[in-house]
Amino acid sequence: MIVNPGGTNEAFAKANIHQATVITHSDNTTIFDKIVAGRADVMITDGSETEYQAKLHPELCALC
Repeated sequence: MIVNPGGTNEAFAKANIHQATVITHSDNTTIFDKIVAGRADVMITDGSETEYQAKLHPELCALC
């Protein structure tokens, strides 16, 4: 799982994700590139961002 530092996604991951490796990635604009490249498996974020990123990266899917 990949998160941006200091954001609500990082706080959620620390509080709720206990059986996965959480990677903190400092550049929020390239997080989804890391997923596409296979360097991370998932990012938990809000529905509007998942839909937007799925349009930018057709190889990804949004689960809302």
